[in-house]
Amino acid sequence: MTAATAPIRDALKIVAENRAKRLRRIKRGIELPVVLRDGAKLALHVQPLIERDPEAAPLDLARMEMLFDHFRLLVDSGCNYHFNVDGFVIFAERADPDIAYTQIFRDGTIESVFVTTWNEEKPESAPLSAVDCARRIAKTLPGYLKVFRALDIPSPVVASISLVGVAGRRVYSGSESGLRTASPARLPRDIVALQDVVIRDLSVERAAMDALLRPAFDVLWNAAGCPRAEGVPIGSEKNARR
Repeated sequence: MTAATAPIRDALKIVAENRAKRLRRIKRGIELPVVLRDGAKLALHVQPLIERDPEAAPLDLARMEMLFDHFRLLVDSGCNYHFNVDGFVIFAERADPDIAYTQIFRDGTIESVFVTTWNEEKPESAPLSAVDCARRIAKTLPGYLKVFRALDIPSPVVASISLVGVAGRRVYSGSESGLRTASPARLPRDIVALQDVVIRDLSVERAAMDALLRPAFDVLWNAAGCPRAEGVPIGSEKNARR
């Protein structure tokens, strides 16, 4: 390990600890900006690796109203927003309890959560689609990086993908309209964190983004019993399932 990599390693450790705390709260449904309905959840955290100078001016979150087009949910849905004690949040308008929200905190961290099983006939046992989860992340993450650029949040940042409330569920590799071939193995725990993705260029092109995300998505396909993410272009323009 070189001296240059040590600060990144230490920052990643802090990021992982903070994310783990948030994931436990998401699992328990406490200290969230909205009340979420029960079910399996897909969570995306995007966090700066460089801590803000405590003497620097706070993030100008009032600008979030102008960045609304880039600050999306993990589901295609009409949404509403408001400022809150933690920063700024958007949330779906489909139901109460809600199915999705995206929150930016005052330290620049973005947390986006979606109840993947909200429209399943048996949400308590419905499997998860690796393709669907991957497409949602690939479609949403570039907008969050644009928000970081607009708010002058420097790189590098780390993107972390997690599954919450998934113990005992299966993952299948196909999409809703494709093959629903699920792994015979069930997920062994309620919180499954995929591999962290360090993004050093906030203007990263789509092809490079696909390459960055691929190792994390490989873990998702592994859970479906596959050796790697394959069969569907991760950066496909095709919309994720609504």
